[in-house]
Amino acid sequence: MTNSNPVLDVQHLVQRGEMDQAQHLLDSLRADDGDSALFFHACAQFHYFLGEFEKAVDLCLTVTQRAPGYTNHRM
Repeated sequence: MTNSNPVLDVQHLVQRGEMDQAQHLLDSLRADDGDSALFFHACAQFHYFLGEFEKAVDLCLTVTQRAPGYTNHRM
């Protein structure tokens, strides 16, 4: 994958059915910065493309509560 946009990389991997590679990419993102907006966005993409819409929405909400840079959206 390109590593220039991990969110798109996860999307493309899932669309091609390469779940192990997509999970490996998510694991490396988690290890690098598991609280980043990029990590949560990539995870949301992963679950969205698997049809797990509720989990994807939960992750989108999580980013507004936990990721640095989103303090204006926190409750």
